Amino acid sequence: MKQAVITRAWGQTRAALIDQDWISEFFLDVKHRTSLKDSVYIGRVTDHVKPLNRALVDVGLDQLGFIELKNPKFLPGVGKKVLVQAASHGAGLDPEDHTLLKLTTNISFSLPGLVHMPNREDVMVSTRAKAQAKEHSDWVDALSDAGFRGIIRSQGLTVGLKNLLAQWDHLKSVWARVQKGCSVLDKPTCLYTPSPLLRWLDLVGPLDEIMTDDSEVMKEIRTWQSLWGDASPVLRLEEPGFPAPVEEAWQDLYENKVPLSQGASLQMHTMGPAALIDVNSGSGFASHEAEQTFLKVNLEAVPEALRQIRMRNLKGMILIDFITMKTPHHRKMLEQKLKSLVKNDPHGLIFHGITHLGLAELTRESHFPHLARLLMRTVISKTPEAVCYELLQACMTHRGTQLTLEMGPEVYTTLHETFRDELAHLKTLFANLTVTKISTLGNQFQLVNR
Repeated sequence: MKQAVITRAWGQTRAALIDQDWISEFFLDVKHRTSLKDSVYIGRVTDHVKPLNRALVDVGLDQLGFIELKNPKFLPGVGKKVLVQAASHGAGLDPEDHTLLKLTTNISFSLPGLVHMPNREDVMVSTRAKAQAKEHSDWVDALSDAGFRGIIRSQGLTVGLKNLLAQWDHLKSVWARVQKGCSVLDKPTCLYTPSPLLRWLDLVGPLDEIMTDDSEVMKEIRTWQSLWGDASPVLRLEEPGFPAPVEEAWQDLYENKVPLSQGASLQMHTMGPAALIDVNSGSGFASHEAEQTFLKVNLEAVPEALRQIRMRNLKGMILIDFITMKTPHHRKMLEQKLKSLVKNDPHGLIFHGITHLGLAELTRESHFPHLARLLMRTVISKTPEAVCYELLQACMTHRGTQLTLEMGPEVYTTLHETFRDELAHLKTLFANLTVTKISTLGNQFQLVNR
């Protein structure tokens, strides 16, 4: 059974994908660091950077964006209004990141079965579904006749033509609203922002069951469900929060060491746009059997390393530092196992090969922010925002009329500045709520129930 567990509290939405009782992926969206990716804007060209073939675009944010074209002759003129879509998440996710927002004029809108691309002139079937394309050529013709331009996804071939046409009606209405907004508005502004949660549900594929603790999430998913037809998953309202095993796995994301069997482990290192996963064998092996031990540890590390990549949403360049093996046949076995497993990642994980030093080279372009940027300053230190979310959730488990919150100085400042609305709501739940700053607590908090 393939399930999604979704919990929402204090402006934070978390979700876990459980496949055959195995947690394989996490999702996180927080209102204070919302991703800009796939949002559509009216922009105004402010300048050209001709050596880079770029046009700088104001889209109404603090952060400028840019369009990049191979031929600078086709760059829109300075002062011209353009319709653009964000192709990156934006610097709002990282206050220290001052890079430009990457934009594109190739607009697209996606649903579980279709990707509408208004600039295309044809309808095609996704690469994954090429084998079924001939069987559904009449579907391609029907969608083309209805005005659809874009890609039919592999999931779309399981829901039936009727549901695909319903999805096209929905996408058509979204595109019509964007076109209308672009025609009547001149000031740089956002015209469309997709739901990150629904985008994640689209990407993880067909589900058997979705469980959530929030009524608003239920409404959002019911609208999304209607586009799936008979293939829509069962939807259930559950108790607040993640189930205990899922919450425990979530807390493990803050650890940089992932244990394997017999003392072996993975060491997780995040270095800006790159990530390194170091495979350690431990010390419990005999020297004369070292080569066989290294092979065993490396083969065990492959599925767990790929699972950690999905769970932590690692992206960009990823290196897995396997234990160096001398036997060519062993290196070939390791490479074959990697090739067989990377294709299961829905976010486009690509394996480029293994070097002679045992470094597996991979790249991954995720649709969602790196979890480490949202949760941690380093691999072992939580951000004040992440601590504040945990504090607010912990308060809901306490009962009584009085409660004292004790926390470190930085958490105290973040709670009063970034989470002032949540703190005001929390004060309405207790007759007497005391918030105290204690310098010795550092980046931690504690609750004292009176």
